[in-house]
Amino acid sequence: MHYSIVLTAALAASTFARPTKKAAGFIVKQVKNPSFVRNGTAEYHRAISKWSKKLNIGNIDDGSVTATPSDGGSGDGADEEYLCPVNINGQTFKLDFDTGSSDLWVLGPKVKTTTKHTIYQPKAGDSPVAGETWKISYGDGSGASGVVYSETVNIGSVQVTGQAVEVATSASAAFSGGTNDGLVGLAFPAINTVSTNGKPTPKNTFFQSAINQGHLSKPVMGVSLKYKAPGSYDFGFIRSNASLTYTPVDNSGGFWQFTPSGVEVGGKAISTRSSLVGIADTGTTLLLAPSDVAAAYYKGTGATLDSASGYYTFPCKTSLPDFSLVIGSAKITVPGQFINFDAISPGSSTCIGGIQPSPASIGLNIYGDVFLKAAYVVFDATNGAPKLGFAQGS
Repeated sequence: MHYSIVLTAALAASTFARPTKKAAGFIVKQVKNPSFVRNGTAEYHRAISKWSKKLNIGNIDDGSVTATPSDGGSGDGADEEYLCPVNINGQTFKLDFDTGSSDLWVLGPKVKTTTKHTIYQPKAGDSPVAGETWKISYGDGSGASGVVYSETVNIGSVQVTGQAVEVATSASAAFSGGTNDGLVGLAFPAINTVSTNGKPTPKNTFFQSAINQGHLSKPVMGVSLKYKAPGSYDFGFIRSNASLTYTPVDNSGGFWQFTPSGVEVGGKAISTRSSLVGIADTGTTLLLAPSDVAAAYYKGTGATLDSASGYYTFPCKTSLPDFSLVIGSAKITVPGQFINFDAISPGSSTCIGGIQPSPASIGLNIYGDVFLKAAYVVFDATNGAPKLGFAQGS
């Protein structure tokens, strides 16, 4: 699937409302991807591949869309991948939501697929925007590229017009043979990959377009991912019962980057000489932490670091400690059961952990779904003052 990494997203209903008034916000509820096959050890390598390359007003109109988490065929309800049907000019695509990228792209008719997909078909008379192209590539060699159309896009009850939709004319096997039809990037527009005649000309994300076109009463997105249960994305509003602690976002790199002030394992603070600066990324399944933090977390658990693969494994019956990040005056705690991620192979009694070392080649920590499932997280895109809000529990 997209850049060979399991992405967290949401699945909208196949029927899309065509609103006659501006919406104050909308809710997207998660549903499962029935085609996904779970592979715990692949998640670490996919995360490394993704980030090693990458870092080079009125009433709420609910437009709710339903979904359930994927168990990937493992039978234990493991929630790793969520797809979101997004309507583009009358066609419905299964796309991923990813706060770690900023391209809205779909597979086009020139891509030879080996699995079932919805393929973008332009309407009669439609043509790509002259001179505009796009290209994404990742550390594992996967990638996609193509042309750009200006389209009407519906997610939930919100309809955005003039949205840049990137249509793949070429895609690696990771995408053409995957289970999703593309991706909805929800980071900042600066890292959108569209170029005009070879010169970077980044386009707005769907989130930014919805803000600019007045569809959202507030420039916010509340993310409620859950452990082995459906979650949701709240666009344009914040849940009234959320007691949030906010921290500033450094979006100079185009990402939702923030800096935790401390770490606890099993309720006890641990010291680290490494920076805790990292990115809130719904598009990465695991939590990639400083190597000394990962080592401190697994100390005394019976876990071992595989020198060849670079990841920690342990007996599946292990009871792992809780892991907490201190963010401002708040402490977000990930229960140990969230971190006992998956068997290294079907039927194995050895498991891989949801917390793994972040290689020096990345240069940042990646706070992915293992962490995000422990909190209700508000992505606030207020111009000039972006921030993240965290509340324990999702």
